[in-house]
Amino acid sequence: MKAQAKLIALIMMLVMFSPFAIDFYISTLPTISEQFGQNGSLTLSAFMLALGIGQLFVGNIYDKHGPFKLVSVSIAVFTLTCITIYYCETFYQLLALRCIQGFATSGIALSALAMVKDNFTEKEGAKLYGYINSMMNVAPAVTPLIGAWIFELTGQWQILFIGLAIYGITVFPYLLASKDAPKWKDKTQLKADYSFFKNRKYQHYGIVSIFSLGTLMLYVTIVSPLTQNELGFSEYNFSFYFGFVGFSMLLSGIIFGKLVEKKPLEYLFCVGQLIVATAVLLSAISLVYAHFILGAFLFFCTGFIFLIASSTSLMLSEFTEDTGKAVSIVSAFQMILGAILGASVGFSSLTLSQSFLLVLVLYLSTTVYARLASK
Repeated sequence: MKAQAKLIALIMMLVMFSPFAIDFYISTLPTISEQFGQNGSLTLSAFMLALGIGQLFVGNIYDKHGPFKLVSVSIAVFTLTCITIYYCETFYQLLALRCIQGFATSGIALSALAMVKDNFTEKEGAKLYGYINSMMNVAPAVTPLIGAWIFELTGQWQILFIGLAIYGITVFPYLLASKDAPKWKDKTQLKADYSFFKNRKYQHYGIVSIFSLGTLMLYVTIVSPLTQNELGFSEYNFSFYFGFVGFSMLLSGIIFGKLVEKKPLEYLFCVGQLIVATAVLLSAISLVYAHFILGAFLFFCTGFIFLIASSTSLMLSEFTEDTGKAVSIVSAFQMILGAILGASVGFSSLTLSQSFLLVLVLYLSTTVYARLASK
């Protein structure tokens, strides 16, 4: 039991690498742009692109060599790039280092999710997935504020990457302490096998998992311009609302974790469907009464926690090997769909509210399809 607790602590620390690497320095992007005379947001795009592409490669490494080697190397590379970024002299050096950092983070992020499947039962895993997604989505509400505060004190955006390096170093003792966890094993004897593609639950609930995160990334893309430009929110009011939604997601994860001990995953999946259906209704009303979109965002984010936690656990429930490849493929498509949805808003003739409603309807449709097709 003690070993399992160590492993849970490690997994929770690993899943935070990605949001920390994205959100911790996000408030300093204008400063980076001014310093180098380039678009600082490209450093964020480079990291996200490498993170998504990296998922396609690290799954095989996880399945062949096990989590310890992959996580150790990934954290070491992540930490070294953070330190090197502190001494960056050109924008292109920064861009290249952020790409390397994205690849390294893909190994950390994938290992965290795959380790849940390899070390916990279906219901234990579902509970952890709920907590993981809650934590990852609270981070954007808190991390940028901490980063901005440190930047104000020091006047150096580079110091934030030293902070990330310190975080990487801090995780290593937990990594070593978790080696005696159950099923922490070397997988070198496993053969490359993609038969999991034929599994119906993997296919159907994998689609839901992909659309879940894709829709969430669309929400993150449009929530700021919609609330501030169309609803007239101040920066303070937006931060308060965004933080409120983030903490509601944390609460949803806790509630999901309690319910999963008593209810089947399919039941909780249906609960998530009903909550998202409410978000669809409120989003439709917002086309006439604009402020209803605030309720739509809140209900979507709550339902998201129920749907992604249950769908991720259900899609992995019927096979025991090739966890890394199975998770990596879904994770990669999550990033790709999220990028497409976020970018398409800028080229669409639809309003932000109309775009969100359309994607929300498509998302709900995938959940209905998954339930019907899996019976």
